[in-house]
Parts: sequence; C-alpha cells; structure tokens
Amino acid sequence: GADCQVYLPPCLSAYVGADITCGLLACDILHARGPALLADVGTNGEMALLSDGTIYCCATAAGPAFEGVGISCGSAAVTGAIDAVTVENNALRCHVIGGGTARSLCGSGLLDAVAALRRLELVEDSGYMEDDSLPLSGSVSLLRRDIRSFQLAKAAVAAGIRVLLQQRGITPEQVDGVYLAGGFGSYLDPESAMTIGMLPRACAGRLHTLGNTALAGAAALALAPAQWQRIGDISRACSYLELSGRADFAAAFTGNLSFPQP
Repeated sequence: GADCQVYLPPCLSAYVGADITCGLLACDILHARGPALLADVGTNGEMALLSDGTIYCCATAAGPAFEGVGISCGSAAVTGAIDAVTVENNALRCHVIGGGTARSLCGSGLLDAVAALRRLELVEDSGYMEDDSLPLSGSVSLLRRDIRSFQLAKAAVAAGIRVLLQQRGITPEQVDGVYLAGGFGSYLDPESAMTIGMLPRACAGRLHTLGNTALAGAAALALAPAQWQRIGDISRACSYLELSGRADFAAAFTGNLSFPQP
C-alpha cells in the first residue's frame, strides 16, 4: 500500500554489495575477538577482513569453474554429479549425488578431485598432468584444460585473501577465524582447499562453513527490523579495496597459480 516502504541493504561497491553485507550481518563479524575473514566464494570471490574495527572488502573474478561451467564434465550440484572425491588405498573414490552412475562433476567435486590428484602425484606443481584425460568415475573424466581453468579460479581467490592480509600487515596465523559462504564455499572441503593453495594452510582449525549467509542475513532483516541498525553499522565500518590494476594483486595471482606441496 501507500504506507509500504522498501529497504535495501547498502551497496559497498559495484562488486561488493548486498550479498556480502548480509553475510557480514549473519556471521556477526563486528563481534569477532580478533582479525576475521569472510569469503563468499563462487563466480565472484567476495572477501571481507575485520581488522581493528574496520572491515576491508574486495572482490575477485574467480570465473565460473567453481560452479561447473567451462569444465568438460562440469555441472551444478545435481543428481548424478560427483560432489566429493577422496583417496583410499592409493586410488580415487568418488561420491555421487543421489547415488548411481556418475554423469558430471560439480564444483566441490572438482576441488576434491584436483586435491586428490595432487596427493597421488598425478598433477604436478605447475598443474601439468601427463595424461590429457584422467577418468574419475563412470563417464566423468578430468582434462588438462579443466585443471588450468581451476588454477585460474583458485589463484584469484588466494590472491584476494593475500592482498587483504598484506594490506593490514596480518599473517594467516593471526586470523582468528575464516568463514566460508556461498553456493560453492558452503560445500567445499577445507582440507582440499588448503591442499591446492586456495586457503592458507596456517588457518587450519579455524575454517568454518556457514552456508548461505546472504539469505540468512536477508531473513534476519525481514524478521527483525532492529537488525537494520546493525547492518548500517557494518556498512559504515567497511572500506572497499579495488584490486584491478594493483601490482601486488597481479603478483599474488601469478604466484598462486601453481600448487603447493601436498
């Protein structure tokens, strides 16, 4: 009606907007005990670091590989997709959504598959794989070009995190908690993410998956009007860091293309 008012969460920049702002509300980052990092990982990697009362935000174009796009057998997390890969008895073991024969590979399965191949020493530090195609399960295989697409995506996320930390003079060991959100971030295996160098190994034990924090934050705003004061406080505490054109981001991106020792 005429008295109805529509409110929108504040937008911090063209690439860091309502999703990450609602996520910051949902994880209550302003009350973290020490430096805290929220990473909403998907096609765009949006990150926010709390340091000394200020939230430093940035965004990286990770590309669609984490959501199965551009991958030879890639798909969303649907029935028939491999969503997890482990190493058992020196061989790959794949979990398929819904059971049955594997028909595709979703983002979390891609992450696990690359990490597993690194542990089996079938993929080199550079990302080179001797065989052009490596079968996973059923008709699903991983190609060399899939590895390259994945490297570009993971390097973008790792570089964004590195620049945020370096901007504040914070080491990974000093981060009190790393919170993972987003469609891909909610389901990734933190151990796999550390194995391939997307997340700092030094943060082991302080990685937490939170699910869809954008939705959780939006629901809190809809159900509790008092939350609008809190999200206003969050917005005012935010400072946006533009990564494009920065030499340190370019260097961090290049340096994170390769894989660390498993």
